[in-house]
Amino acid sequence: MPFLPAAGSPAHIAVLSTWMRVCDDTHDCSPTSDDTFLPTRVIDVRSEGSESCRLLCADRGQTNPGKYLALSHRWGAPDQHRKFCTLKENLGSFKEEIKITELPQTFQDAIKVTRSLGIEYLWIGSLCIVQDDPRDWERESRLMEQVYSSAYATLAASCASGTEDGFLRSRPDRYCVTLESDRCSYYVCASIDEFGRDVEQGELNKRAWILQERALSRRTIYFSENQTYWECGRGVRCETMTKMRNRKASFLGDSDFPHSIDTYVRGMKIELYQDLYQKYSGLALSNIGDRPVAIRGLETRLIRTFKTVGAHGVFDTFFHRCLLWQRASRCLSRIDSGLLRGVYVPSWSWMAYEGEIRYMNVPFNKYAWEADIISPFRAWPDQSMKERGEREGACEIKAPVWEFQGSNGLLLELDNPDRMLSNLKCVIVARRKDLQGNPQQSHYIIVVEFVEIDGVSEVYERAGVAEVRGEQIAFNKGSRSGVLR
Repeated sequence: MPFLPAAGSPAHIAVLSTWMRVCDDTHDCSPTSDDTFLPTRVIDVRSEGSESCRLLCADRGQTNPGKYLALSHRWGAPDQHRKFCTLKENLGSFKEEIKITELPQTFQDAIKVTRSLGIEYLWIGSLCIVQDDPRDWERESRLMEQVYSSAYATLAASCASGTEDGFLRSRPDRYCVTLESDRCSYYVCASIDEFGRDVEQGELNKRAWILQERALSRRTIYFSENQTYWECGRGVRCETMTKMRNRKASFLGDSDFPHSIDTYVRGMKIELYQDLYQKYSGLALSNIGDRPVAIRGLETRLIRTFKTVGAHGVFDTFFHRCLLWQRASRCLSRIDSGLLRGVYVPSWSWMAYEGEIRYMNVPFNKYAWEADIISPFRAWPDQSMKERGEREGACEIKAPVWEFQGSNGLLLELDNPDRMLSNLKCVIVARRKDLQGNPQQSHYIIVVEFVEIDGVSEVYERAGVAEVRGEQIAFNKGSRSGVLR
């Protein structure tokens, strides 16, 4: 299409409706008919033409609660956005009425699109979660997986840098040349089909919460600067009528994320989850304490797909490899426990730090994983232990702790090189299968530091990682049983 309709116009809405109808009729991406989940609160927008809407509390007894869309957007400046949040003081009045004209433009645009598509309800996090109620926030944050996966579709305000901007905006004009022939006219114009630039590399996707929202959504409509895109399990549709597809995008765009990897070999599954976590670690958060929470729903889905247990970015089925991560930025800073909203995160998890990480490249089939490292997840009968582990710290790794010997050529990748550390030791995670007993045998290790705790001996915290030679570990002195927290 050489010329796109105005954003929000009947012609534009008709394109969105067509994408939705075709997906409903010919794909298996929409929520199933037996999915009757409705979030705790939704915005009731059913009064077409009305200048108000209201906050509706879900009736858990309803057998057919109706459809809802979810909004994915940037909050913008916290002091500005707070004016448009549900708080304990305005919850009652919002249940009666919310004046649409008093809402920021991004919310107004979302209501307009929801109504135009004939959908009854809209979910917006800042309005549907009581922001100054810690208990409500904690309860609702654990429902994010269901909220986005049960939504009929997600509206992504890719072109809005904050709630005031709106996303139904004028698109840039396109220069177009018309070529006439006896039979028809041809239009030649610059290509604007840039899903990678407009969406994946856009401002919205630089926010940590958004990665989870995209992955868990069954279908997403992206309102970008240049055009609107539709993404479902069958690929990406452009407003210009182009269809796009690539492996990593289809992994995140999987309508039943992440079941597209069921057919992948083990190595490809590892590559994809590592890519996902590396990407997430470099994304921005307004509150760094949300780092373990903003990916909780996505992690839960991966754990279920891998048929394993786990927590804190570590899967039991890939336990050893998950521990071998390192800083990708200049340093990693430990997040103050007071910012973590009551969630306990151990030092061996990258979720306990602020900063970007990458995984060590341990060659497949050439290294043997150390059997003496005891995974904390072995004691978990099922994944229901995760919440207890987050609250009570039931996530200790038991392992032999070794001393280093000699400093010649010893290169340690410390998480925070600026910290003054002393008496460092190591936990062996993997040994190269060949060269057994050879001083040159390669070992992948976690660098640990002793922690003084009253009445508790041999407790350590992670300080970094390294690949070292056997001659750099004091095997002649033996190891001590330690606990890594």
